[in-house]
Amino acid sequence: MLRMAIALFLALLFAPHMAAAEFVVLSSTEASVPPGSVIGDDQKITVAKNKTLQLIDKSGRTITLNGPHKGIVKVSGGEGKSKLVRALSSLIREYEQDAKSVGAIRKIDKKRIEDTIDSKESAMVINISETGDYCLLSGVAPKVIRYHSEKGKKVVLTAIANGASQAVDWPDETIAAAWPDALPVSEGARFLVTQEGKDTRTLLTLHQVPDDAPTKVHLAVALSGKECIEQARLMLVHIRREIK
Repeated sequence: MLRMAIALFLALLFAPHMAAAEFVVLSSTEASVPPGSVIGDDQKITVAKNKTLQLIDKSGRTITLNGPHKGIVKVSGGEGKSKLVRALSSLIREYEQDAKSVGAIRKIDKKRIEDTIDSKESAMVINISETGDYCLLSGVAPKVIRYHSEKGKKVVLTAIANGASQAVDWPDETIAAAWPDALPVSEGARFLVTQEGKDTRTLLTLHQVPDDAPTKVHLAVALSGKECIEQARLMLVHIRREIK
């Protein structure tokens, strides 16, 4: 009996401990815990009265903490430390920094685009107002979007590879339109965008992304990894909106 007790004690003593789960602060009204912060489920945090934190882990599990709260985040099933959590944290911090740095008109434009995001697919729009990299989700017909302040009716996309061009059929009073059928899209394809009434042109670089991400958190990080930052941020908007 004594041997069995000693063996059990040693087994418990040297057994590997379950790694603490890690959460990223998705949104916060608590100044002491800004968005992008990484919090372990064994870490004590304080949320003041009338303040709120939205937390998310690598599996997409979400927790909302409404103040007053003081203590640890009570969860079951530790997920352990994750590179994905770190990548998501970085993405959220960049999103918050960008939101603070843009001008008043651009903030209105961005907010108007964000208001159209109600699904994973709607977050995959290609913003022709901004030069950059944009991802195409397998099985989702590409759509283009632009800032509301850009109202020119004549919008032309030109393929860098062969000079083929086509005008976008832009519906009146909308900020989104279908990608031109005559311009095939593929990995690495680049297109120059010319808008009536806009002095500068934008350059779009396209990438293919398979629709096999296990969660929208994984997809947001995958988009960021492809440098499709605008779409990664819109995916964050959708994730936040889903858990409200």
